[in-house]
This record gives sequence, structure tokens and C-alpha cells, in this order.
Amino acid sequence: MLNLGILLKEHIEKHNLKKSEVARQLNISRNYMSTLFSKQTMDISLWERICNVIGLDPCVAFGPTKSTSGTTYNGINASALLGQALVNIGENGYKELLAEKERTIQILLQQLGLKSGQICDNVN
Repeated sequence: MLNLGILLKEHIEKHNLKKSEVARQLNISRNYMSTLFSKQTMDISLWERICNVIGLDPCVAFGPTKSTSGTTYNGINASALLGQALVNIGENGYKELLAEKERTIQILLQQLGLKSGQICDNVN
């Protein structure tokens, strides 16, 4: 496991995040935030909360990973840096997402007793 305090400090500095703003969002004091930078380890729930706020993948604590900017699920990558999450959908993730939406639409149409073309006729 890597040094969590160093990872935390390096990530915050690299992304030009304000330590006081990060501390505020974590509901901790700025002084306590500074002490975290010198800690080799910390409570896992605290580490996860910090990572969610600063947009760091908690898995980086265990060494290099494919992506350290966020979390990736089937070609969908999401990350947040003190605000709204940025979501990128890769080509495979996009196709899977569309296929799932299409399946959902077909199920709903079937439950309503409609066919694909009928829904457009009913709207006009």
C-alpha cells in the first residue's frame, strides 16, 4: 500500500484544489486536513470520502492502476473534482448503454401493447 498522506497531498496540489475547500466539503478543519498529509494510513471510510470529494480513485492506494482519474465501468468513466462529475462514455460503453435503453423501450412498449412504429403515430 502506498503512503496515503503523500497521495492525497500530491493529488490536491496537482489539480490546484484549495485545501480549505476540500476540508470544508469533508466537514473537517483545515488543520486536521494538514495532519492527514503526514499520515501513512488512515481509516478506509475517511479515505473513501476524501477520494470522492477530490476525484481520486481510492484504488490508487494499492499501486498503479489503469485510470486514476475516476472510476471505470464497461467503458464509462466518471470523475469529480469538487463539483459535478465529468462522465466520459467510450464507444463500447456507448453502444452497451444504447442497447440497454433500446431493450427498456421495447419492454415498456410491449407492456403498453404498442409496437415500435405506433408510438410515433400517437404523438402526432
